Amino acid sequence: MRRSENHCQRPRYKLGCALAAVALITVGACADDLGKCDPQAASEVVYSSQGLAATKGQALVHDSCGQGVFCHSAAATRAARYGAPAGMNFDTLPSPLGWPNIIDRRDAIWKAVRNGTMPPGSIGQRKLGHTVWTVDIGLSKQAPQLPEMSTTAGKAVLRNWLACGAPIVAATRVPSWAQPSVLDGDGGASGPPDWSEIFNDVVKPSCATSGCHDVSSSGHLSMVDECSAYNHLLEPGLCGVKRLIPGDSSSLLVSKLSASKPSCGGVMPPTGLLPSAVVNQIAAWVETGAPAMHCGAP
Repeated sequence: MRRSENHCQRPRYKLGCALAAVALITVGACADDLGKCDPQAASEVVYSSQGLAATKGQALVHDSCGQGVFCHSAAATRAARYGAPAGMNFDTLPSPLGWPNIIDRRDAIWKAVRNGTMPPGSIGQRKLGHTVWTVDIGLSKQAPQLPEMSTTAGKAVLRNWLACGAPIVAATRVPSWAQPSVLDGDGGASGPPDWSEIFNDVVKPSCATSGCHDVSSSGHLSMVDECSAYNHLLEPGLCGVKRLIPGDSSSLLVSKLSASKPSCGGVMPPTGLLPSAVVNQIAAWVETGAPAMHCGAP
């Protein structure tokens, strides 16, 4: 087993350049019966309204194999298993406890789904549901949604996911500050995160240690340390303007994260925009003065 964290090499809304809280786990591609593997497609992440993050195949297996309650779930006993053999559990959410079983039975799982024997028709219709998963953490109506397993598109997603070694999101919840409808104790919207949260949850894994803004100082901007990264953002960059102006949500930093054509240079991350909820929270942080308490900035 190996960990895969190619943070700066995935298209829009991929795992690494979206959030630090999620980390892919995968193994090598499996038998030829499953066909070719498209690793980028297999690693694409979808999000639910409950704040869960999962790869597309991981989400499909959860929805179609038990939803943590029926059939191929460790929580299912006796009649609730509907004939699923004891121990053959494929739980993927909220924790991927069934991942080893999925790996061991990749070919058999695909054969059963391809032949239409799994999920079983009547039981599947009564007991298994279809969660709304989208590629946008903000769950916008325009964002593409994950197809159901019963569709041709859904089967294609499953086949490729299995062929690529069933990559999964190991930590399935995104940071609370980046979720779309977080409420504070008074029932109002929670405030923006502190720089420490942004750095640890997004910048450090996605920019500082991913081969981009590391010790090589890509773009003359090193972000390997929380406070030095913050101070460097306050300095002028190659464009001749400060990257971050506290209180100004139109700062270059926000522009490069949110605009298809930034005011200067290319979009960041270079493979596409971050989920809108993350960008909105960072913009809100900038607008409220870009607080960085651990670095002496209120």
